Amino acid sequence: MKTLLWWVCGVVVISIITTGVGMMSIAGFVNDHSDSTSLTVAQESASASTGVQENQQPNTHIFAMGDIMLGRYVETLIEKNGPGYPFEDVRDMLRGYDMVIANLEGPVVDDAPQTPNGSLQFSFPTTAMDVLTSAHVTHVSLANNHTLNYGRNGYEETVERLKNAGIAPYGDPSEIDEAHVYRGNTAGHEIILIGFLDLQKIDTSKLIELISSYPEESFVIATPHWGSEYSLQSSASQQNLAHELIDAGTDVVIGHHPHVVQEIELYNGKFIFYSLGNAVFDQYFSEETQKGLGVEILLNNRGAEYTLHPLTSERSQLQLMADDDARAFLKGLSRRSTKAPQDQIIAGTVVQTDGDSTPAKASTP
Repeated sequence: MKTLLWWVCGVVVISIITTGVGMMSIAGFVNDHSDSTSLTVAQESASASTGVQENQQPNTHIFAMGDIMLGRYVETLIEKNGPGYPFEDVRDMLRGYDMVIANLEGPVVDDAPQTPNGSLQFSFPTTAMDVLTSAHVTHVSLANNHTLNYGRNGYEETVERLKNAGIAPYGDPSEIDEAHVYRGNTAGHEIILIGFLDLQKIDTSKLIELISSYPEESFVIATPHWGSEYSLQSSASQQNLAHELIDAGTDVVIGHHPHVVQEIELYNGKFIFYSLGNAVFDQYFSEETQKGLGVEILLNNRGAEYTLHPLTSERSQLQLMADDDARAFLKGLSRRSTKAPQDQIIAGTVVQTDGDSTPAKASTP
């Protein structure tokens, strides 16, 4: 695992102590994954903050992004420019992660006609596998409202093609059970991915029972497909369910479906990213649908550290936002994140990765 190098943007340092998780800090800075402004949220374990020594464990790096739609005009662009086109500008960055997670917004089926522009009956060409593998996408949720556009057979074909390409599918549009959960071990960390569709009222009892069954030392990521399209704020039902998920043992909630980036919430020491927006799509009708958020998760002996990467899409090609745009984006996200430490979202700090829980101060500009 490569070592992270941290550079500090000159900003005011703010840090807080939260019950049960020790010190948390958030920083706007540039790291070695990109030349773009990022934001780091460090959520340390209680043992690290109290100085308790544990066996050293290798770090695990995870990158989560939003919706990927490879039909309609995106398919035209891929045919013209090749399968590497959608992720060409971020491909090298993504290859630096142990896991890259996204929501695949439709089925990959053989001989399906290209989805007409404007149609919501999605199908992706089989070259979609080349698009995903070239970008080092390793895990995709299929728990969304388009995976069954070609029926259960289309879903099963998609699952088979993903597995053959070395990509782990998880989640089902209509089923919540162990068979559709990803459970694996990366660098000594047990990672559990649970995807589910919540556009209509679901029976949460199965979901809560499933999450509660996993050991405390595992790292559970829930990726619900939920909320209202194009709404920059989560709904009350999203918030209530997110709280239930965390109370049941989920470590982080990362949502999809609204096609825009929704706010961040800190609840009982855990983070909720209500929607990451689009990663690759052809929704050119607004600025917000062409912006996204990448969430980098670093798992280490201290717990989990989160770095936010503001993203933009130019003609369905994913890119990191330029510095000024990224700072403005994070400011706006901070204003909307009323249940998170807002000032910290636009504050700066260096997060120590050597077990030192004291953040180093940045110079004030």
